Amino acid sequence: MKHVVSSALLLGLSSLSLAAQAAPIALDLPAQPLAASLEQLQGASGLRIRFDRAAVADRRAPALRGKLEPSEALQRLLAGSGLSGEVRGGDAWVEAAATGAGIAPGDSVDLGALSVVATQDPATAAITEDSGSYTTRAMRTSTKLAMSIRETPQSVSVVTRQRMDDQGMRDLNDAVKGVTGLTVQQYGPARVKYAARGFDVDNIMYDGLPTSISTYTQDVISAADLAMFDRVEVVRGATGLMQGAGNPAAAINMVRKRPTQDFRASLQGSVGTWDRYRSEADVSGPLNSEGTLRGRAVVAYQKGNSFQDHVSSERGVFYGIAEADLSPDTTFAIGASNQNDNRNDNWVGLPSPLGGRHLDLKRSSYYGADWSYWDTDTTHLFSDLTHRFANGWQMKLAADKLWARINMLGLYNDCYYSTTGCASMTQNPGDYSYTDDHDSYDAYANGPFQLLGREHELVVGASYRQERFDGHGGWGSLFNKDGTPTGPMDPTQWDPSSTLKPRLNTSL
Repeated sequence: MKHVVSSALLLGLSSLSLAAQAAPIALDLPAQPLAASLEQLQGASGLRIRFDRAAVADRRAPALRGKLEPSEALQRLLAGSGLSGEVRGGDAWVEAAATGAGIAPGDSVDLGALSVVATQDPATAAITEDSGSYTTRAMRTSTKLAMSIRETPQSVSVVTRQRMDDQGMRDLNDAVKGVTGLTVQQYGPARVKYAARGFDVDNIMYDGLPTSISTYTQDVISAADLAMFDRVEVVRGATGLMQGAGNPAAAINMVRKRPTQDFRASLQGSVGTWDRYRSEADVSGPLNSEGTLRGRAVVAYQKGNSFQDHVSSERGVFYGIAEADLSPDTTFAIGASNQNDNRNDNWVGLPSPLGGRHLDLKRSSYYGADWSYWDTDTTHLFSDLTHRFANGWQMKLAADKLWARINMLGLYNDCYYSTTGCASMTQNPGDYSYTDDHDSYDAYANGPFQLLGREHELVVGASYRQERFDGHGGWGSLFNKDGTPTGPMDPTQWDPSSTLKPRLNTSL
């Protein structure tokens, strides 16, 4: 059992200047004080929005999500407030609609350009879905400060939703292969390790909550299907500030999709070589007329064969999340996911003779048994609570519970070597079951403050995680169907259906 407790206190300064743009911009603003929404719109669009703080005091803005032109976004934020807005080039003015008297350029309050990553809701600032981009406006995986990639003081990368779709990425293995500096090390058809900077990656995060990965837990926690995720963020190097003890390799953060304010639905399907089929359905939107309760559901199913004879795989995925605005400033979300993978690959490849001579076998050769299986099941239950204060501060509590299971039965291929090379090849069956449970909790608050004439951002928080791993199994002898022990294997004559399914003592 493993326990990890970590805490962090971090100061950051952000001073990003954004150019004004008239083109549509992606916005995801919560219902909040009007002044906060105007500041966030200014940061996202580059407009210099001039308004009298006294005029907007005690006024609230509705939630605003979607791709809008800055002028249209401004009008929607002001709807029902008794104020009107006008965009003139790169500037915008907010006026009292009833009298027409507003803030003239000569006596306006000029806020200057604000950094969107310093003020925007951290739950939505970095969303890549529908952005059409291969990058993100902000990342929190390194420090919990919502900084742009350029401002982040570590080597970072992001695989966005757009890139996943364009390149046909299906699971985390595909995403890691596309990240600079990371490698996928294959230890068999279903066994992988991720590595960076010469070290194994031992931490995969879900929405910023870490899970510990080791040699055996990598077998249990199957590569997560990307249908459930908005993006994959990677920090190369140690991230001890966020996890406790840091690892010199990298941290991988998988950020889940969230419910949308507007209704949307999609259905996708694909067909590939070796009878590979895949389908995905994604439905999201409001669950009540006010839009204060939202939900999202994603299902995916894939099945296919392989270039190897007798090899097939099947995967089922379900993801669901509900999000509720408990008040204009408080949002609660709860969700669950399940991924089930069933495969019958051979556990390992063939040994090579001394000197590395090629065995000249067919590419389609399979040296497992027709009773082999490698089945994994991974379930998540997660929730978070976010409260936004009027002074720009916010607090977030989050929890994630992971249950992972694996059952595997298969053959080990081995070789007895002599001075002249591989004298004979043998096979031994193995039967193993592992369980791996993780509990992760995180609490933090962040917000701006003034010091020495500059605006800074403070993050303070603590996290806790616990892992429980249990494994048992064993290996034994292999018998032919007539009950006689198998002898040395001839790889040119191997028949996957020639042996009895073993019954091994797996209680150890």
